[in-house]
Amino acid sequence: MARSLLSVIRTQQAKGLDKPSDVAKLLDLVGQLASRKCTYCSGFPDLKIGSSNAAKIKIGQATLYFVIGGKIVAFASAEIAVPAGAAMAGTAGAKEVYVMLTSVDGVNVVAAAGDVATGGAAAVRPEVPLDTALIGYVKIAAATATVFTPGTTHLDASGITATYENTLFDEREFPILAPVQ
Repeated sequence: MARSLLSVIRTQQAKGLDKPSDVAKLLDLVGQLASRKCTYCSGFPDLKIGSSNAAKIKIGQATLYFVIGGKIVAFASAEIAVPAGAAMAGTAGAKEVYVMLTSVDGVNVVAAAGDVATGGAAAVRPEVPLDTALIGYVKIAAATATVFTPGTTHLDASGITATYENTLFDEREFPILAPVQ
């Protein structure tokens, strides 16, 4: 008969794994892993420039499926606005920002911008919350002296380069619990 992971942990705790902080960390990690494995985007989103509004990001897949809390939810193609946090002033030097697309319910898609990198530095992807389904990223780069205004500047405008990164399932790294000493 198969035993649940929780029963194995409790058995090990009874055998001497008695540091409450270690047990709490382990239980939290197991909960995070279970949440992640039950919430993800299960198809290729086909991110691209908006067709009705070139200042938006389009999910080109006619129907995108999410697994949210273990249940399958269908999402129809949509165009998502670039968030205000992606604004880039016309300063000297190249600049870029990542915009992350996620969903917590399979019905609503949220776009969140990372920090804008300036002076030719590379942008860093924003951290994806554990309880969300990652759809993909769009890296928006602006040439020197080019202004990018979310909602107004087209993603194919002169001096703007948009790179679309689709995720198939969930490619995020998972933190590893350090061995108990």
